[in-house]
Amino acid sequence: MSNPVEITLKKRVLLIGVGGASNSGKTTLAKYLHRLIKNSTIIHLDDFAPAQHLIPYSPLYPDVQDWDSPATAIDWPLLRSSLAYFKQTGQLPDDHQTHDHLNTLEGVSVGEDVKNEVKDLINGIEQKSRKEGVEIVWGILDGFVVYWDEDVLSKLDVRIFLRVPYATLKSRREARSTYVTQSQSAAAAGEVWQDPPNYFDQIVYPAYVLAHQSIFNTASTDHPSPAAKNVEHEEPSTEWTDPVGQGGKGLVVLTPGEGQAGMGKCLLDSVKAVKTGAENFLSRKE
Repeated sequence: MSNPVEITLKKRVLLIGVGGASNSGKTTLAKYLHRLIKNSTIIHLDDFAPAQHLIPYSPLYPDVQDWDSPATAIDWPLLRSSLAYFKQTGQLPDDHQTHDHLNTLEGVSVGEDVKNEVKDLINGIEQKSRKEGVEIVWGILDGFVVYWDEDVLSKLDVRIFLRVPYATLKSRREARSTYVTQSQSAAAAGEVWQDPPNYFDQIVYPAYVLAHQSIFNTASTDHPSPAAKNVEHEEPSTEWTDPVGQGGKGLVVLTPGEGQAGMGKCLLDSVKAVKTGAENFLSRKE
C-alpha cells in the first residue's frame, strides 16, 4: 500500500488588532482570543512604551508626565520593526520582553457555551485555510493607540475597536490607577506608574479623543478638546458618530456590555469579525 502524500502547508501570518480606550476591556478580549486560538501570539502595545525618563510632561499640566499622547506614548520605530519581523517570521524578535504578567488586572469570565462556539468558529477557519494549503499563524496586537500609526495599521488584517462610554471608562480607570509601564527589572523593583489626581480627565480621555479623531467624526459631539483646560469639570458625550473616512480605517466597532454576558457577546462578535477578516485574508493570494 502506498503511503499518503504529505501536503506541506504554506504559513501565512494574520495579525488582529484589538483597540480602544484605556480600560475598555481590550486586553481582556485579546487574552481570551489568545487562549482560544491555538498557534497565536499576543503582543501588548504597553510593552513598547518608552522608559520613564523619555516620557514628556504635559504642556497644560507641567507637573504631570503624559503617558497617553499618541505621538510619544509608544516607541513607534521599535513597534514597526517588531511587527514587520513578526509578519515575516511569525515570531517576535528574540530580544522582545513583556511585563504584562506583572500587571494586576481582574478579567471577566465568559460562559462555556460561548467558549465552545468560539472554538467551533476558529476550527472552521483553520479547516478552510488548510484546504487551501495555508496554515495561519495568528498574532493579536492590543493597545490604546493601535490605529494611530499608518504603518502599524497597514499590517493589521482584522481591526477590532471597543467603544465604551466615558463614565464607564473613568470609573474603571480610577479603580485601577497603578500600572506597570517599564522594563521587567524596573517593575520587579516596584517602579510603577500611579495616576495623579484628575489624570483621566486631564490626560487620558483627551489623548484618546486626539488619537482617534481621524477615525471618528467628533465635530458634532461635545467631547472636550485635548487642548481644553479644566476638562475634569466637563461631562463629555458618551456617543461617537459612525466611523468616517477610509471606511473608518476598516474597523469593526463593538460596544461590549457589562459582566459575563457582555464580554461573552463581545468575544463572539469579535471572532465572527475574525472569521470574515480571515476569509478576506485567504482570498488575497501572495
